[in-house]
Amino acid sequence: MTRSDRSKVLVSACLLGQPVRYDGRASGHPDLLQQWQAEGRVVPLCPEVAGGLPTPRPPAEIPGGQGRAVLDGDTQVLTVTGEDVSAAFLAGAQLALELVRQHGIRVAVLKSGSP
Repeated sequence: MTRSDRSKVLVSACLLGQPVRYDGRASGHPDLLQQWQAEGRVVPLCPEVAGGLPTPRPPAEIPGGQGRAVLDGDTQVLTVTGEDVSAAFLAGAQLALELVRQHGIRVAVLKSGSP
């Protein structure tokens, strides 16, 4: 096995069966990642929870769907009730970046449609 075969992989915690989605449920197929988990390669993260949001929580979206606009300060991440949760999402993104740098991660498996 080469070094690149053992590299860490950042994985959305909900895809691993952790109940961290906005509705308090998990999302995904944890068995698909069992081999990587067994090898100790998985670095789980829910950026929303890591950024300080509770579970459950109101669903949130980026109007227009562009994360770059949030990073640039041009738009916000808003809950369905209109609350601006951009700071929590940005904090979670910063923690994800720190994990990537700390572990030398080059691959991420993320939840489709998640802000």
